[in-house]
Amino acid sequence: DVFGTRVTIGFAPPPYISPSNNSVLGDSKPTFSWGKSGASPAEVASFPGTQVEPLYYTLEIDDDPAFGSVDHVDSNLTVTTKQITTSLTEGTWYWRVSALNESGLPTGYWESHWTFDLDLSAPAVPTLITPSQDELLPFEMQDFEWSSVTDPAGVSYELLISADSTFTTVAISEPALTQTTYQASGVLLPAMTYYWQVRSYDGLGNTQGFGGWWRFHTEAAFICGDANGDETANITDAVYLIEYIFGGGPAPDPLESGDANCDGTANVTDAVYLIEYIFGGGPAPCANCP
Repeated sequence: DVFGTRVTIGFAPPPYISPSNNSVLGDSKPTFSWGKSGASPAEVASFPGTQVEPLYYTLEIDDDPAFGSVDHVDSNLTVTTKQITTSLTEGTWYWRVSALNESGLPTGYWESHWTFDLDLSAPAVPTLITPSQDELLPFEMQDFEWSSVTDPAGVSYELLISADSTFTTVAISEPALTQTTYQASGVLLPAMTYYWQVRSYDGLGNTQGFGGWWRFHTEAAFICGDANGDETANITDAVYLIEYIFGGGPAPDPLESGDANCDGTANVTDAVYLIEYIFGGGPAPCANCP
C-alpha cells in the first residue's frame, strides 16, 4: 500500500499593490490589485504538493479606518485584481485584503489598511477674456486669454478654435495648455468668422466641459479701398481705380482690394465712394471686403 500525507502551510497576508497608499483617484469605481500569498520557496521544497496559493481573497473597502461598518465587500475572489461595480462617493477611503487557505483559515491583513482619497469634483469653468465677442483681430496673429482656475489635483486647459459654432471641424486644438494665454500665428485665414471656447480639467480628468463659445473675426489680408497696395485708402486709390476702369491701367491686386464699398466688385462706384469718404465726410471703406 502507498500512503501519502498532505500538509497545508499557512499563508502570508497578501501584499497590496494599488491604489497606492495615500493616493488620489478620480474614478468612482477604482480597480484594486494585490500580490499573491504563498509559502516561501524553502517551505514549498520541503513539502512537495503543498497548496501554495490561497483559494480565496476578500477585499474590504470602508470610509472608516476601523472598518466598523464595511461599505463594500468582495469575497471568494480567486483573482488578485478587482474593479468594483458600485460607485464610491467623494472622500477618504480605506481598503484591505485577506486570504483564506484551503482549510478556510484567514491569513489576516498585510498592513492594517491602505488609504486613498477620491476626488470627483471638477475645477470651475474658465471665463473667456479676449478676444471679446465679435472682436476684429489681425489675421496674421491672434492672442487669446481666459481666467485662471484652481484645483488640488492641478489644472490644465483645452482651447478649441473653429470656423463653425458646433466645432465639427477645428482650426486649432490645444488640449493640454498649462497657461491661461495662447498666441496663434499664421494659422487662421483672413476675412473669416471664428468661434473659440476653453475648458479646464484637473489632474484626474475631472471636467465640467466647455462653458460656451465667443465669436471673433479676422481682418482681410488687405485694406479695402487700397487699390494701389500702399497700405492706406486715399485719393491715389480713387485715381488708380479710374485709370484701371477707363484708362487700361493695372488692376488692383488682389482685385477685391479695390472694392471700397464692399458690393462685391471693383468699379467706378468704388472710386466715387473713396472721393466721398476723403472729401465729403462719407463712410470709411468697409473692414472686410467680400
